[in-house]
Amino acid sequence: MSKLKNKFSIILIISSFILSLIVVFIFPLIFNSFEAIYFRLLIAFLIFFGTLTTILLIKLYGKKETKEFIEAKALENLYKNEIKQKVKLLKQKFNDALKIVKRASVYKIKSRYELPWYLVLGEEGEGKSSLVKYSGLTFPINYEDKNIDDNEGFKWYFSEKSIFIDLPGHYIQQTKNPEDPILWKYFLKLFSKKRWRRPINGIILTISIDTFLNRSNKDLENFAKQLRDRFDELSQIFKSSIPIYLVLTKSDKIDGFNEYFNTLSKDEKSEIFGITFKNKDLENNNISSEFTELIQRLNSSIIDKIHTEWIEENREKIFLFTEKLSHLVSKVTYFTDICFSKTRYRKPLMLRGIYFTTIERNYSLSEKPKALFMKKLLKDLIFEEADIGIIDKNYQKLVKKTQVITYTASALIILFCSFFMINSFVNLNDKLSQYKEEIIELVDLQNKIDNNMNLEELSIVLKQFRVVNNLEEDLRTNNFFNKIFFKFDNKSNSIRDVYNKDLLALLLNKSVNQIENNLRKDLNDFSKTWDNTKAYLMLNIEEKREKSFLQNYMESNWKRIINSEETQKNLAIDWANLLELDFKYNIKQHLVDKSRANLIKVSTEQLTYEEWRDKFKYLDKKSFSFSEILGENTYLFRGTKYKIPGLYTKAGYDIVLADGAKVLDDILDNSWIIGNKINLSKKERKDYYDKIIRYYFADYKRYWDEALASLTVVTYTDLFELNNQLAIFLSPESPIITILKNLKINTNLFSPIEILQKSISEDNKLADKSTLNLAENDVIDSRSVKSLREYYKNYNELLDDDYKRKGPINSLFSEFSKIYEIMNNINSSINLEKDSFDIISNRVQGKISPMLVELNLMPIQIKKWYGTVIQANLGFIVKYAKSYILNQYNRDVMSFYNDRLRDKYPINNSSNINTNLDDFSEFFRKDGIFDSFYKKFISNFIEINYKNSVVESRNIDGNRLSFSQEFVDSLVHAEEIRKSIFKNDGTLGFSINIKPSFLSTNLATSEFYYDSNILLYEHGPIISKRISWPNIQYISNLKFKLFDLSNKIVIEEYIGNDEWAIFKFLDKNNLSKGENHTLDINYSKYGYESSYIIDGSIVPLYLRSNGLKFSLPSGL
Repeated sequence: MSKLKNKFSIILIISSFILSLIVVFIFPLIFNSFEAIYFRLLIAFLIFFGTLTTILLIKLYGKKETKEFIEAKALENLYKNEIKQKVKLLKQKFNDALKIVKRASVYKIKSRYELPWYLVLGEEGEGKSSLVKYSGLTFPINYEDKNIDDNEGFKWYFSEKSIFIDLPGHYIQQTKNPEDPILWKYFLKLFSKKRWRRPINGIILTISIDTFLNRSNKDLENFAKQLRDRFDELSQIFKSSIPIYLVLTKSDKIDGFNEYFNTLSKDEKSEIFGITFKNKDLENNNISSEFTELIQRLNSSIIDKIHTEWIEENREKIFLFTEKLSHLVSKVTYFTDICFSKTRYRKPLMLRGIYFTTIERNYSLSEKPKALFMKKLLKDLIFEEADIGIIDKNYQKLVKKTQVITYTASALIILFCSFFMINSFVNLNDKLSQYKEEIIELVDLQNKIDNNMNLEELSIVLKQFRVVNNLEEDLRTNNFFNKIFFKFDNKSNSIRDVYNKDLLALLLNKSVNQIENNLRKDLNDFSKTWDNTKAYLMLNIEEKREKSFLQNYMESNWKRIINSEETQKNLAIDWANLLELDFKYNIKQHLVDKSRANLIKVSTEQLTYEEWRDKFKYLDKKSFSFSEILGENTYLFRGTKYKIPGLYTKAGYDIVLADGAKVLDDILDNSWIIGNKINLSKKERKDYYDKIIRYYFADYKRYWDEALASLTVVTYTDLFELNNQLAIFLSPESPIITILKNLKINTNLFSPIEILQKSISEDNKLADKSTLNLAENDVIDSRSVKSLREYYKNYNELLDDDYKRKGPINSLFSEFSKIYEIMNNINSSINLEKDSFDIISNRVQGKISPMLVELNLMPIQIKKWYGTVIQANLGFIVKYAKSYILNQYNRDVMSFYNDRLRDKYPINNSSNINTNLDDFSEFFRKDGIFDSFYKKFISNFIEINYKNSVVESRNIDGNRLSFSQEFVDSLVHAEEIRKSIFKNDGTLGFSINIKPSFLSTNLATSEFYYDSNILLYEHGPIISKRISWPNIQYISNLKFKLFDLSNKIVIEEYIGNDEWAIFKFLDKNNLSKGENHTLDINYSKYGYESSYIIDGSIVPLYLRSNGLKFSLPSGL
């Protein structure tokens, strides 16, 4: 049955655990009410642990010990009064016994533990009381409680060597009285409490011979079990193994006993008759063999006793005595096996021996009865084994541990209390000394008080008052010795009176002087004049006095004029104490009149509005910022932490509707500061309120405009971040939609009258006209509300009533979707730079429609936010498009330029290596390398003014592809080269006219040879020659000679076999601008001078630029 119950319990526990898991993981999919994880965990916890607790409680109540405890409690409640009376009597008798042991002179200095205590157990009528009384021991203390019936009460016997406690016989079986089990346990607890070291030294169990002779084995077995229960209870409560001495009383009931022992002497009657076990453990003792030895000893004396016995009948009884004793021993052995032996669940008891006794009957009237064979049993055996009992070692350790803890705790408590008392006394003495010193210092400071002392000095005096007062209060109330041993006189009232007098006489006057000075110097500052006037008037008008305002006002003043924070703090404390006093200061009326006159110069409506607004300061805790509503998208914006006060939100507007007029009425009723009348009519108050509301909505617009303007979109340069930003801005939960939603909630407001008008249908308008007229007189100004609504109409119309986008913003989202598609394509592109260039080119060429058409229709902030996003994406495309152009530039232009032109003449006019004409032509000609690059990659994005070398970048939806001025200059220079030395068909070639212009007087002739053309000049007529470049062979020879007056060559320059000869000649001479767009060539050397004039297509090349000297930047 037990196994079945355990199996069922395990099944229940597993089932509850599975059900708990179902509640946690399955229920939220079925029931919406189980979505909260905490709620599910709570239900699962209750199911599992509720089942577990229920099973444990059922098992607990099913235990035998629990049932017995419940039954005992029920029985105790049933016989409560009777048990209480008997327990009280039992305690009294026990305590009396302890007193006797303590006081009796016979025991001298023996303690309660040195004197052995024995329990005498036995059923009623078994002779246990007679056994003790007639044992042969002396009982010097004649103690007997007359109030207890012999059959009911516990009896104490005090011998010289020990104390015996005679227990009533019915406590063995515990069936006579219902309360016996409870009293028995109280008795055991009493013993274990009063004598916890060794409650008892042994148990004397008395059983009469009649019990063994007259009872059946079954009855003996039951009796043995009852005794065993009592012994186990004793061992358990007393935490020890107790020696037990089984004494068989009324032994004369054994046939032949009296006859066998009638010849014993007095000393022999005190001997021990029975068996004593050598081992403490009954298992190691053989009762049968011990009894066999006893009977053998008895048998050995039978013949002698028969010989000395004269009566025939007695001889027969003597002879049969040992046989009768043998029959009795078998029952005794059976009984001891059941009562004392080890069982499966019980340890063996310490049965020390089995003994026989009886009360001697053949005594004379003058002699006391005596118990045979008891005196030496008690004195020589039982008393000698008083300490044989074994106390449980674990219990001993626990007791010692408890003692150590108790003694340690007691010592610590004593030390702590001693330290506390000594410390308290020392502190008291120190405080008294300090108190005396502080009083002396206070008196000294008081004597130095002067009306001219500054605030720092005054603060020191007032602080000393508080120090003395605090010390006095501490000595009077918070000292241990003060409360117990002596009283400290209460001087706080007298100290406080002097302190308050100084506050009014000194601190108040100095504070008033400060306020009056502020009134005089701050007349041009409206806000300060208002506060100064208010503070000044409050010192005179008690009913208008606001302690918190005056406290803050003075603290702010002291912060400006006093550097010491400690002084500021002390003055603040003293000022707060001053404000608690009843006083009225006589102010100067002319100062009040002057400050009021200045205040009235400002608009009283503006003044009232500011005070009205301040009344709603508590709404600042509900201030609005976009960071609160953007959630995880906050990082996409800057300026989201701008705070809009709660007054300027929809919630604040609702509170204004409810309380705004009332708050204004309170302010108007308190406009005494500026001397305004406060008894305004209802219409005057309504007009005043309308003005305040206009100020309110002006600020309402300002705060929301500033909040929107402070929002700026974060600009990204990474492609992934750009795509992510675009995706978020285009999503249904776009942060822009969230911003517009909250803007509409807080700005699309209606007055109560407008709401009422909307709720009434057209058919009911006439019927409810009177209702509307009544409402108009009692609500907020509708025009101001409508003005706010109209102001944000462009924003609010972008969302419908369910805050879903509509109208133009849908088109904007479509336009942005195209951009998102373009950026996605770029993201997946194999050649990012090439695709970016193609997109920009196609946009410039009109192949892709403009991206800002719909954006230009949006309100300014929407335009700004989405414009930032577009520019960031276009900027990314432009950046990589330009990178592509740069790569092409390096590949197509720079590589050719670096390899074939850069370090050669004429590009580098200091080089001795000439550029091949074909290479030069290939690079500079129309549709050549440089021109093709420009037309293919550059021309779509810029427009060049070649005359002024100015470039203008084309607008690409607000973005531009810009190039460096150095690169633009290279383009302009290349165009000039192209126009100067290239023909219309794109081939190299030009013709120029050259003529002499000047020849110095020290020269006779100048000769200029170019190929077959000779130009000769001798201070005569000037003849022009036309020369062409290049010649057919692409090889030119140039000679220049000067002849002196003796016709001797003084200068000769020769450039031969060089296709660049003409340009080298030009580069070697000084060139300057001539008349009519000509070029002057000036030669000067060794004092000889000559000049020529050139006219032709190359002239602008040398006038505007540095000829054919050309450079390209490495970047764009």
